[in-house]
Amino acid sequence: MKVPANFKSFVKCICIKCPSHDKCMKLKVQKIFCAKGKSSCSIEKKGCICNKCPLATEYNLQKLYYCITGAEE
Repeated sequence: MKVPANFKSFVKCICIKCPSHDKCMKLKVQKIFCAKGKSSCSIEKKGCICNKCPLATEYNLQKLYYCITGAEE
Protein backbone atom coordinates (compact mmCIF):
# COMPACT_ATOMS: atom_id res chain seq x y z
CA MET A 1 0.00 0.00 0.00
CA LYS A 2 1.27 3.46 -0.86
CA VAL A 3 2.23 5.68 2.08
CA PRO A 4 0.41 9.04 2.03
CA ALA A 5 2.66 12.11 1.99
CA ASN A 6 0.79 13.94 4.73
CA PHE A 7 1.34 15.42 8.19
CA LYS A 8 0.32 12.18 9.94
CA SER A 9 3.05 10.26 8.09
CA PHE A 10 5.55 13.07 8.67
CA VAL A 11 5.01 12.85 12.44
CA LYS A 12 5.38 9.03 12.53
CA CYS A 13 8.51 9.08 10.35
CA ILE A 14 11.84 8.14 11.96
CA CYS A 15 14.12 9.10 9.05
CA ILE A 16 15.92 11.78 11.07
CA LYS A 17 17.14 9.06 13.49
CA CYS A 18 18.72 7.07 10.66
CA PRO A 19 22.54 6.86 10.53
CA SER A 20 22.40 7.71 6.81
CA HIS A 21 20.26 10.84 7.33
CA ASP A 22 22.84 13.59 6.92
CA LYS A 23 23.23 17.35 7.33
CA CYS A 24 21.99 18.02 3.78
CA MET A 25 18.71 16.17 4.43
CA LYS A 26 18.33 17.90 7.81
CA LEU A 27 18.80 21.37 6.26
CA LYS A 28 16.21 20.57 3.57
CA VAL A 29 13.85 19.01 6.18
CA GLN A 30 13.65 15.82 4.11
CA LYS A 31 11.68 12.91 5.60
CA ILE A 32 9.10 10.27 4.63
CA PHE A 33 11.10 9.09 1.63
CA CYS A 34 8.87 5.97 1.46
CA ALA A 35 6.04 8.35 0.48
CA LYS A 36 7.73 11.31 -1.20
CA GLY A 37 10.60 9.63 -3.05
CA LYS A 38 14.37 9.73 -2.93
CA SER A 39 16.45 12.53 -1.54
CA SER A 40 18.06 15.22 -3.67
CA CYS A 41 21.15 14.94 -1.43
CA SER A 42 24.15 12.69 -2.06
CA ILE A 43 23.80 9.92 0.49
CA GLU A 44 26.47 7.75 2.04
CA LYS A 45 25.05 4.44 3.26
CA LYS A 46 25.78 4.27 6.99
CA GLY A 47 22.95 1.95 7.97
CA CYS A 48 19.19 1.89 7.48
CA ILE A 49 16.33 1.82 9.97
CA CYS A 50 13.41 1.84 7.51
CA ASN A 51 12.27 -1.58 8.72
CA LYS A 52 11.94 -0.21 12.28
CA CYS A 53 9.66 2.66 11.24
CA PRO A 54 5.99 2.58 12.30
CA LEU A 55 5.08 3.40 8.69
CA ALA A 56 6.85 0.22 7.53
CA THR A 57 4.58 -1.85 9.75
CA GLU A 58 1.43 0.12 9.04
CA TYR A 59 1.86 0.00 5.25
CA ASN A 60 3.69 -3.34 4.97
CA LEU A 61 6.78 -1.77 3.41
CA GLN A 62 9.39 -4.22 2.11
CA LYS A 63 12.39 -2.19 0.93
CA LEU A 64 15.21 -0.30 2.64
CA TYR A 65 17.02 2.97 1.84
CA TYR A 66 13.98 4.82 0.48
CA CYS A 67 16.12 7.97 0.62
CA ILE A 68 18.19 6.43 -2.21
CA THR A 69 15.75 4.13 -4.04
CA GLY A 70 12.59 6.23 -3.86
CA ALA A 71 9.01 5.73 -2.69
CA GLU A 72 7.34 2.39 -2.13
CA GLU A 73 4.64 1.84 -4.74
